[in-house]
Amino acid sequence: MLAKRRRRGSGKAACLAWSLLTALLLAVTAFTAAHGAFDTGALGREERVLLLTCEKRNGERGRAPTECTGRPLGTEAVPAASHDPVRVRYQGRPGEVVSVVRTWWGTHVVTDHSVPNWTIGILLPLIPLTAAVLCACLAGRGARRRRPQGRT
Repeated sequence: MLAKRRRRGSGKAACLAWSLLTALLLAVTAFTAAHGAFDTGALGREERVLLLTCEKRNGERGRAPTECTGRPLGTEAVPAASHDPVRVRYQGRPGEVVSVVRTWWGTHVVTDHSVPNWTIGILLPLIPLTAAVLCACLAGRGARRRRPQGRT
């Protein structure tokens, strides 16, 4: 039986593709971990916000999110440094006081300190991380296969 010869360069292209996919999945892992840390209040300075107006936004898929605008109250020890309005996606009502954290990318996130939210925040980044490890193994396998074998 004759084996098919692989085209020259196809192994390098596959190795490069797996490596790029690994880098992309590691970036997704970092973003997911940071978002989970902000969502649970583990990262960032938490401050209280008094919700002034809440309105449903239409035109997006799925259920219509509620976007609220509020006034920062600061923390109990430190008053608010800025009185600029804070916009946050939250299913709340005007007059409610919520804790928010400003993310690195400029939005505000309402924090949730519940056990299920902590569990999701910790376990969710493991999904893209596992996929990144598998892609890195496939890239390494392809690189090992392409390495020239010397005589001893």
